[in-house]
Amino acid sequence: MVESILKAKPLPPTQFGIRRSLILPPGRYVWNRPLNDPKNVNSVIEYSLFVGEQTDKKLKNLLTLFSQLTEE
Repeated sequence: MVESILKAKPLPPTQFGIRRSLILPPGRYVWNRPLNDPKNVNSVIEYSLFVGEQTDKKLKNLLTLFSQLTEE
């Protein structure tokens, strides 16, 4: 129903997403930000991994599913 309403069609190859991965050299990277609520002292660690090529659709779908399962 959504596709028929929006008249969806495949993207041409020139409009596929640009690869946005960045491989950082080994080291420790810290970015400090002031807290909106100083009483809330929760912190977070963001960990990025490079896993295969973006053109591997099966791997990309599995990683998207894994990402959704582990988001919380």
